[in-house]
Amino acid sequence: MLKFISILFFLTYYSLLYPAQVANESVVTGALVHDYRGIELGSKGHLLTAKQEFVKALKYMPWFDRSLLNLKICTDALNERIDKKFAVSVFKTLNFLSTTDSLKALNFTDNFLKNNKGYGSGYLIRAQIYLRLMHPEEALADYNSAISLSPKDELAYYFRGRLYAQRKRYGLARDDFTKAITLKPLYAQAYLVRGDAYSAQGKYNEAVADYEIALQAWPKWGKRTKVFAAYLNKGINNIRLGKTREALVDLNKAISLKPKTTEAYFNRGITYQKLNLLNKAITDFNYVIGREPRNIEAYFNRGFSWQKERDYDAAAEDYLKVIKLDSNHVKAYFRLGEVYTKQREFGKVIPAFAKVIQLNPEKYWAYYWQALAYDRLKMYDKAVRSYNIFLEKALRKDKHQILFSRKRIERLTKYLVKKS
Repeated sequence: MLKFISILFFLTYYSLLYPAQVANESVVTGALVHDYRGIELGSKGHLLTAKQEFVKALKYMPWFDRSLLNLKICTDALNERIDKKFAVSVFKTLNFLSTTDSLKALNFTDNFLKNNKGYGSGYLIRAQIYLRLMHPEEALADYNSAISLSPKDELAYYFRGRLYAQRKRYGLARDDFTKAITLKPLYAQAYLVRGDAYSAQGKYNEAVADYEIALQAWPKWGKRTKVFAAYLNKGINNIRLGKTREALVDLNKAISLKPKTTEAYFNRGITYQKLNLLNKAITDFNYVIGREPRNIEAYFNRGFSWQKERDYDAAAEDYLKVIKLDSNHVKAYFRLGEVYTKQREFGKVIPAFAKVIQLNPEKYWAYYWQALAYDRLKMYDKAVRSYNIFLEKALRKDKHQILFSRKRIERLTKYLVKKS
């Protein structure tokens, strides 16, 4: 019987390998229970019944990589591809794989690999132990050995790809997941993690395509956190791609799966904002701020929504809150200056844009709005100076403001000369 502490370890170990999953989800629990039973039976030499337990685990989670590996070892032993004693040794090793017994598990694995050097799956087992012991280079070497011995084993590429992804080597991870998919085209989880790798590389079209395939393959897994993460990530990617309608569908689904996750509400708020559904955007930002009262970007985007709604008092209040939380938030100062301009509070406009210029002198529009404020306050010499700086930095596409600035400079210069 597996010790209680070992079961706790396996739960912890599994959550470390798959942080996006929640251990109390029924699908995950069912898969883990049958996987543990299979390991226990295998360690006692009952390989046929162990195989049946791994099959049951995979009915809960068809791409549960550990059960896939355990099933392969059982099947190879029952088909006499490897010695049954070796398979039993593997499952005994898994019983040793706990926080205090990882070294014992490693020694045990070393011994049976000495006598079975040509068995690729054995290296996959040892690689997992190396990862538990925080030896990623040794784990990588074992994954390489497994692939060299079994170049058509999709699990070997999948495991190595996961390690590459954890080490932020996303190009290599993507290539390994692609190889796994080539070998097993219906390998749904490989599509999911390849989507993550594409996303990390900024290749959002490819990421969205992979997420779509993964989600189609997992209709019964709708409550898993990985599915929520896929909808969320796909929604965020669609925002970046300008596909706001598609993003809204994805984010609504994400919220239906996990109704308290602020990141989904925040991104849906951004989507509503882009669709000009401002009241809905404000409602979502309200939710985020209610749960995270120091969320700077939620205040900023709520302020921008108020600004677009022409509720300038509410917008200014939010921008001032942003500045209180982050005194170097350039965009907040800029938007605040715009709001004060709309309110014709020109005395407040000038310091707002002065702060923008201090933080980022290349924000040339700040000079334009500052010049207008000086102009309205009849501070004409300063207005001329700001108009001139705007003209030095402005782009050709800003032709209307350029023409206006030139006319004001000409008129104000004549006035100043005449006055002097």
